[in-house]
Amino acid sequence: MIHAATDRHSSALPIESQRHPPSMSAATDAELRPDSSIAAASTFAIVAVMPPRGFTLLQSQLTGATLAHGSLRRVVLAGNSRALPARTGYVPDMAPTDDAVSRALRPVDLEGGVVTRPASAWTPTVHAFLRHLRGRGVTCVPEPLGISGDVETLREIEGESGGDGWRHQHSEAGLRSAARLLRTIHDASAGWEPPAGAVFGAPHVDPGTEPTVWCHGDVGPWNMVWRDGEAVGLIDWDFLHRGPRLDDVAYALQWFTPTRDDEMALTWHHFPSVPDRADRVRVFLDAYGDGLPAFDVAETVATRMEATMALELSLAEAGVEPQRTWVADGSQEWAAGEVRWVRENAHLLRP
Repeated sequence: MIHAATDRHSSALPIESQRHPPSMSAATDAELRPDSSIAAASTFAIVAVMPPRGFTLLQSQLTGATLAHGSLRRVVLAGNSRALPARTGYVPDMAPTDDAVSRALRPVDLEGGVVTRPASAWTPTVHAFLRHLRGRGVTCVPEPLGISGDVETLREIEGESGGDGWRHQHSEAGLRSAARLLRTIHDASAGWEPPAGAVFGAPHVDPGTEPTVWCHGDVGPWNMVWRDGEAVGLIDWDFLHRGPRLDDVAYALQWFTPTRDDEMALTWHHFPSVPDRADRVRVFLDAYGDGLPAFDVAETVATRMEATMALELSLAEAGVEPQRTWVADGSQEWAAGEVRWVRENAHLLRP
């Protein structure tokens, strides 16, 4: 199956299936579909902030970086709940779904190898970055074709992504390929200077004493394109931002390890057996290579999750939707439980 390689969605499957790893009980690829066994009450929505061309800029209280906000387009995460862990200022987050979700799906079309999707305030910046990478011989990112009004077009990268991409990272070969691909992109991003007036969909991250690269901001199996069990592309660059390498690496570790409890690893991530998390952390870091500082995996992931919670709360207190509703509906408590699990099980994550 060919999936749109510039978004987490494909024209071939319903949007809500793309971020959710399909049931591993399916007999063939054609039969892979989201597992709907989880109670509807646990269904959550990932809300991607997609400003129209006329947009409002809010200042992140956590980093002082400029963050673009605007109209909200919701993407259903069918059948399960998943926190987008984080780093400071990461715009998407968890929120209980409601009936409005089905009326606000992002329209993404694929025809003739060309992906058409909504343009955002930061799309020109993203296109400039993608052109920089491709100009350096990096073909594992989409080729930007143009922007017309509120629509962008990009060349498809053929392969499996979205919900169909999850199973490929179960193997060590798939895991290593994902880490190597991320390293290739980070290395090639060095030296890029954004165009004047550049807008970003996520705030930059203070690197401390570490050198900076350009980070993807949403590195997970669903945003990689897979062929023959290996990662060959990284798509959906809406959250491009400047930060240390560890920003993307720590984000990726939560989903490729995964840093979640056994039940979630089996029923949500569809591992055939509980994975050796420490070994998977070791494999990912080994494949990524040098250049990372010494860090505590559990504390780094937990800190990123807390940063997202803090941003969500600050927006909620300012009356910004949907964060105000999320907090009222208990999202902070839910996310705090995920953070507690990471810290309480730090011994499972030490490579």
